[in-house]
Amino acid sequence: MNIIYTILIGILHIFALIDALKNAKERNGAFRILLAFFPPLLGPIIYFLTKKKSKREFMKGKRRYS
Repeated sequence: MNIIYTILIGILHIFALIDALKNAKERNGAFRILLAFFPPLLGPIIYFLTKKKSKREFMKGKRRYS
Protein backbone atom coordinates (compact mmCIF):
# COMPACT_ATOMS: atom_id res chain seq x y z
CA MET A 1 0.00 0.00 0.00
CA ASN A 2 2.89 2.37 0.71
CA ILE A 3 4.17 1.95 -2.84
CA ILE A 4 0.86 3.26 -4.20
CA TYR A 5 1.13 6.41 -2.08
CA THR A 6 4.72 6.89 -3.16
CA ILE A 7 3.79 6.58 -6.83
CA LEU A 8 0.86 9.01 -6.48
CA ILE A 9 2.98 11.60 -4.68
CA GLY A 10 5.71 11.18 -7.31
CA ILE A 11 3.21 11.76 -10.12
CA LEU A 12 1.90 14.86 -8.34
CA HIS A 13 5.46 16.23 -8.09
CA ILE A 14 6.10 15.53 -11.78
CA PHE A 15 2.92 17.35 -12.86
CA ALA A 16 3.72 20.29 -10.58
CA LEU A 17 7.28 20.49 -11.91
CA ILE A 18 6.21 20.37 -15.57
CA ASP A 19 3.59 23.06 -14.99
CA ALA A 20 6.06 25.21 -13.03
CA LEU A 21 8.63 25.05 -15.81
CA LYS A 22 5.98 25.95 -18.42
CA ASN A 23 4.86 29.00 -16.44
CA ALA A 24 8.26 30.10 -15.12
CA LYS A 25 8.05 33.50 -16.82
CA GLU A 26 4.89 34.52 -14.97
CA ARG A 27 4.79 36.44 -11.72
CA ASN A 28 6.39 34.51 -8.81
CA GLY A 29 7.71 31.93 -11.26
CA ALA A 30 10.96 31.17 -9.41
CA PHE A 31 9.17 30.83 -6.07
CA ARG A 32 6.62 28.47 -7.59
CA ILE A 33 9.38 26.31 -9.11
CA LEU A 34 10.83 25.94 -5.60
CA LEU A 35 7.39 24.95 -4.32
CA ALA A 36 7.14 22.27 -6.99
CA PHE A 37 10.35 20.69 -5.61
CA PHE A 38 9.36 21.06 -1.95
CA PRO A 39 8.92 17.63 -0.31
CA PRO A 40 6.83 15.61 0.39
CA LEU A 41 3.19 16.51 -0.30
CA LEU A 42 2.85 20.07 0.94
CA GLY A 43 4.85 21.70 -1.88
CA PRO A 44 2.74 20.60 -4.86
CA ILE A 45 -0.49 21.30 -2.97
CA ILE A 46 0.59 24.88 -2.18
CA TYR A 47 1.84 25.19 -5.76
CA PHE A 48 -1.52 24.30 -7.27
CA LEU A 49 -3.39 26.49 -4.77
CA THR A 50 -1.27 29.54 -5.67
CA LYS A 51 -1.62 28.90 -9.39
CA LYS A 52 -3.18 31.76 -11.31
CA LYS A 53 -6.63 30.94 -12.61
CA SER A 54 -7.10 30.69 -16.36
CA LYS A 55 -8.35 33.71 -18.23
CA ARG A 56 -11.98 33.94 -19.17
CA GLU A 57 -12.45 33.56 -22.91
CA PHE A 58 -16.25 33.36 -23.08
CA MET A 59 -17.72 36.57 -24.51
CA LYS A 60 -14.37 38.30 -24.37
CA GLY A 61 -14.65 41.82 -25.76
CA LYS A 62 -18.44 41.64 -26.06
CA ARG A 63 -20.95 43.87 -24.36
CA ARG A 64 -22.87 42.29 -21.55
CA TYR A 65 -26.38 43.40 -20.82
CA SER A 66 -28.05 42.66 -17.54
